[in-house]
Amino acid sequence: MENSLRVIENELVPVYVTDTGEKVVYGAELHDTLNVKSNYREWSARRLTECDAIEGEDFQAVEISTPSGQKQKVHIIKLDIAKEMAMLERSPKGKLVRRYFIEVEKKYNQQQCMISFREQVECVGVVANILRVNDASKIMMLNDLYKTYDLPSSFLPKYENNGSREIKSATELLKRFDLGMSAKAFNILLVEQGYLEERTRRSTSSESDMRKYKALTEKGLKYGENAVSPQCQREVQPLYYTDSFKELFDVVVRQEVA
Repeated sequence: MENSLRVIENELVPVYVTDTGEKVVYGAELHDTLNVKSNYREWSARRLTECDAIEGEDFQAVEISTPSGQKQKVHIIKLDIAKEMAMLERSPKGKLVRRYFIEVEKKYNQQQCMISFREQVECVGVVANILRVNDASKIMMLNDLYKTYDLPSSFLPKYENNGSREIKSATELLKRFDLGMSAKAFNILLVEQGYLEERTRRSTSSESDMRKYKALTEKGLKYGENAVSPQCQREVQPLYYTDSFKELFDVVVRQEVA
């Protein structure tokens, strides 16, 4: 363990991290910082016993060479036990060291959290590329990730905007433009004319149960995009460009009349 230690903080007491990510301190360095009157051997034996520390689990005893060439037994102690040992001093310095350990732990955990967050952001990009979803779907996936980490996401574009083009459901756009047709009837025309298709997927509750959903075809993608459904990310839902929806409606209705 000793050869794999790396210093992560050195303001009051050096704090190290092992190759497995465990935060530890040297007992001798903790003893010196606390200005303990008794010698290290007596103090460490007493405090480790009082903390119910288990060798091999909470601390590790190692031998180091002193400048005189003699061997000295010291301990590599996990940070949780080191906090208890500092608290047991019942002195201003002990309280200071304990607070210092708490802040170090908080700082290090935040750094690890941000590393994990960056890795997951990269994963979102990889998954989005594999699924070939549109930018609106990527935004939705990132927004969900930010919520998981309780981070603000107001800077992200709105889900229903892809670049400068607004995209909405057929239901909303039919009502907005007062086109006098239900989404159900419009979808039937879109399917008949090849702009929309019906797809199926297996249910998560039963392998034999198939779920149906609609998606834009290659022909339909001129007028919109397939976005990952907010209700089920195993499905897509068609969203239409607001600026070209009337054109699509006129084309579909004109072909139906013809």
